Amino acid sequence: MQNKKLLLLAWLIVFPMCLFAQTKEKIIKVACIGNSITEGFALEHPETESYPAVLQRLLGDKYKVGNFGLTAHTLMMKGNLPYMAKQPYQDALAFLPDIVTIKLGTNDTKPMNWVHKEDFKKDLNTMIDAFEALPSHPKIYLCLPVPGGREDWGINDSITTYGVIPRIKDVAHERHLPIIDLNTPLRPYFPQAYTDDVHPNKYGAQLIAETIYRALTGKEPMPTLKRTDQTLWYDEPAAQWEETLPLGNGRLGMMPDGGIAREHIVLNDISMWSGSEADYRNPQASESLPRIRQLLFEGKSKEAQELMYTSFVPKKPEKGGTYGCFQMLADMYIEYNYPDAENPEEDYLRWLNLDESVAYTTFTKNGTRYVREYFVSRDKDVMLIHLKADRTDALGFRLTLSRPERGSVRKLSEGKLEIAGTLDSGNERKDGVRYSAITGVKLIGNKSRMQTHADAIEVSDAGEAWIIVSANTSYMKGELYQTETQRLLDQALASDLAQAKQEAINEYQRLFHRAGIVLPENPTVSGLSTDKRLEAFQTQDDPSLAALYYNYGRYLLISSTRPGSLPPNLQGLWANGVTTPWNGDYHTNINIQMNHWPVEPGNLSELYQPMIALVERLVKSGEESAKAFYGEDAKGWVLHMMTNIWNYTAPGEHPSWGATNTGGAWLCAHLWEHYLYTGDRQYLADIYPILKGASEFFYSTMVREPEHGWLVTAPTSSPENEFYASKKDRTPISICMGPTMDIQLVRELYTNVIEAACILHTDSLYAGELNKALTQLPPHQISKKGYLMEWLKDYEEVDVHHRHVSHLYGLHPGNQISLYHTPELAKACRATLDRRGDGGTGWSRAWKINFWARLGDGNRAYTLFRNLLYPAYTQAAPTEHGSGTFPNLFCSHPPFQMDGNWGGTSGISEMLVQSQEGFINLLPALPDSWKTGNLYGFKVRGGATVDMKWKDGKPAEVILTGGWNPNLKIKMPEGVTEVSVNGEKRPVKGFLELTVTEGETTTIVF
Repeated sequence: MQNKKLLLLAWLIVFPMCLFAQTKEKIIKVACIGNSITEGFALEHPETESYPAVLQRLLGDKYKVGNFGLTAHTLMMKGNLPYMAKQPYQDALAFLPDIVTIKLGTNDTKPMNWVHKEDFKKDLNTMIDAFEALPSHPKIYLCLPVPGGREDWGINDSITTYGVIPRIKDVAHERHLPIIDLNTPLRPYFPQAYTDDVHPNKYGAQLIAETIYRALTGKEPMPTLKRTDQTLWYDEPAAQWEETLPLGNGRLGMMPDGGIAREHIVLNDISMWSGSEADYRNPQASESLPRIRQLLFEGKSKEAQELMYTSFVPKKPEKGGTYGCFQMLADMYIEYNYPDAENPEEDYLRWLNLDESVAYTTFTKNGTRYVREYFVSRDKDVMLIHLKADRTDALGFRLTLSRPERGSVRKLSEGKLEIAGTLDSGNERKDGVRYSAITGVKLIGNKSRMQTHADAIEVSDAGEAWIIVSANTSYMKGELYQTETQRLLDQALASDLAQAKQEAINEYQRLFHRAGIVLPENPTVSGLSTDKRLEAFQTQDDPSLAALYYNYGRYLLISSTRPGSLPPNLQGLWANGVTTPWNGDYHTNINIQMNHWPVEPGNLSELYQPMIALVERLVKSGEESAKAFYGEDAKGWVLHMMTNIWNYTAPGEHPSWGATNTGGAWLCAHLWEHYLYTGDRQYLADIYPILKGASEFFYSTMVREPEHGWLVTAPTSSPENEFYASKKDRTPISICMGPTMDIQLVRELYTNVIEAACILHTDSLYAGELNKALTQLPPHQISKKGYLMEWLKDYEEVDVHHRHVSHLYGLHPGNQISLYHTPELAKACRATLDRRGDGGTGWSRAWKINFWARLGDGNRAYTLFRNLLYPAYTQAAPTEHGSGTFPNLFCSHPPFQMDGNWGGTSGISEMLVQSQEGFINLLPALPDSWKTGNLYGFKVRGGATVDMKWKDGKPAEVILTGGWNPNLKIKMPEGVTEVSVNGEKRPVKGFLELTVTEGETTTIVF
């Protein structure tokens, strides 16, 4: 009996163990067969950065990934280094894999190997036979090689595309084997995501691993942080709006805060404007004009200013409010329900992937992994939020829409809520802008449940949910705005949402992948969360942070404007209230212009269209303002220092800042720049009347000042700056005649009109008159202390450190002052900037980056970039906002103004490539710490595109793709006397002149 008990006990112990051994899940072995890319050659840490290593992390513990890569080896047995003759091949067979991925063929493209191309399919079949014969009977995947080419190594991308890939496809078809296409996903990243034009860097290796993961599992990999120069990320939810992440498609925008229990997502539409068109003409203005000018001629600036303050102002409608304000669309709140809600979350991350234009929030709670994806689709023209959990019934939430004013919510149908309303027009006899925003919810999961109330949508027991928001206004769509909103929502809901994200990414990347830069990483700080990285930048160098900022600037442009929409305003398209700072309008004394500085150099030319359209709409109002404020003899059109979507062109309500009347001239400079980059003669013919009209205003209204007889603008101001008229009278004075910036803008406008008339073979007599007027404008003047004078006289500034440095317009963004052509004036600009100092508001610091770049001082420009990125607040005092940059990298004036972001983006571009002086200047202002790097897709005037690699602070290789103007002139770096042009050595002295036809590529090796 005792023995039976012992046997029973033994059986109870052993049987479960045997059963466990039998049911224990088998580890799946994956053999990665390949060349140096598989091995991880050229990666700093191949043991963790190679694509097999990344694939292992993606697949997890149920898989074992073997790396059998071998540098420089060929698939073909007659190749110079045949893979099948080497030990790693035998090791791969001995591994007894369950899955095999074969990624070979790159080295077979070398001329010494491709002579044996007829053997390629035979040798590939031989390798497949060997693996299929294994007792493990592995599933075999054939990988299409990644793009890549190196002439000096003999690797040929054309042979990869038209020779290797078709042969691999043939074998796959004949043997019914699956293909993993690594070429197409990597093609947009070639060569910027490569170390040497052949080997993808760690980010490229991650792309390969993710592509293979999708093929092996049929699943999307868990989203993770990617490139440090293309990712903003944080380890906690946003505590205030300036920490949230901006998303947009050029018309619609949203900013999620990533809250865990309650998430706040601010929704935006760029046409959400209060106000309406109105008449601001003031007959008293033109009547007082002769007296104001006479007082200025007599040197009585104070008296002229006092008269301006009472008479030269817009006449407001009785009720006011017609000017309007850019406003938020709505607030979306999502209150999430969790089992055991009191348990804390783990592994929280939220981030914005600039390469995808997708934001993420991920965390684990109660053992369940939650993933949220947010994006605004350009093609579907809606906002999308994708909520997922790795447990099929773990999602529950309550969604509401609201607005601080003028918004009512209603249930449209099951799963649909609408918020709609009418904004204040400022005029009792006119309707304001009407809007509609509809949210639709679509659930995935058998257990999921949804109930729609009058003011909320409640969801429970779901594993996956899509929230889609469609919105439109009557400003953009007229009476069809609600119909269009519903149509876009229904269209999105009926589409394949599983493909929606990739489709949105593809459409966005069509713009984003055109240009970019790569700068050295400082691993000590580049891996920090963005808020901490921002703080560390004040004490530790972080070159790749500048690359992140540049990429972010282009991202913000793509996200905040698009053809057929409106130009980005002071807020871009993002606002979190119904009252925005400075009305969120268009300031034309620098801000809207700064918004567009990176557009052409950043290869985003079509994003100019909304601003061009805005200027076209302003002309009629500008003609009325010209006559109303400057007399019946005034011709053409005028724009003062601000405007809105209602075509406001009158002076600002206070002449101290509102009298500046060169806003139209400055916008015309942008219209001309667009021509210089595109060479579109039909476009030039279309805008010529606008340019001419702006010049006619100045030609008909400028007067001769009495001391020198120069033609000057009067009355006017140097934007927002003040001076003392004398040592005795300390009254701050704004009103003046002929400030330096006005004269620079008029000189530029006349010059451009003359050139346009010549190109178009028109208006020769008028062009001749403008030529005469050019000789009568005041010259640039240098003070006795060596700085460039801001006014006709060397007045004492009220604030020597004033944020505006308007009189340096001729240095940047104009081109009347340069190191090469006007060195004395450039020296005076340097003295001016030293005197002004390196402080100022956020956008002011951004402008100074551009100034120092034009002066060729990369280290000083980098100092200003560091000042621009000074944290706008500290965690100890989060509500005390100062000048600099917010945690989400929005520029702080304070408050937030988007122009500083684009001014900083432009400054980085100006440090790397310039073309305003009639030649291409490579690395004109490179900081010491940017010794190595590369850029691609930079546009220059004349339409050519520049790709460049540099080492030791000097260009190493430049690829020029011709634009509309085939005649290129490139300034040679100091000490360079010989270059290689398309493989042929050529002596050079100072400049290299080339003829490169449109679309043709020329490679210069230094």
